[in-house]
Amino acid sequence: MIVKPLRVPPILFQLDALRRRLPRQHERQADIKEQWRRRVAGFKGEQSLAYELSLIDQDEYLVFHDVRLPIGEYFAQFDLLILCSRFIVIIEVKILPVSFISPPPFTS
Repeated sequence: MIVKPLRVPPILFQLDALRRRLPRQHERQADIKEQWRRRVAGFKGEQSLAYELSLIDQDEYLVFHDVRLPIGEYFAQFDLLILCSRFIVIIEVKILPVSFISPPPFTS
């Protein structure tokens, strides 16, 4: 069962509004656009797990998105936490740009 569903982080709305309202030539425009781009990519990465999560037994597993737990004076943050009676799974999602270079065709 999905106990805590995935939601669009409020920072995405905030960065998008700021990005649209700042003049294009503003000194922070590039930084804000890059931060927005990275956060959107992270959110899309977490969304990409929806199909795989739909395959697990909803009665046996508890699924929590975007978990933030206090540990002393610090916090631990997990993209996805899956609990069952036998184990706990912590998933961190990363989207990395990959380039493939194909070798030239073989000629004899």
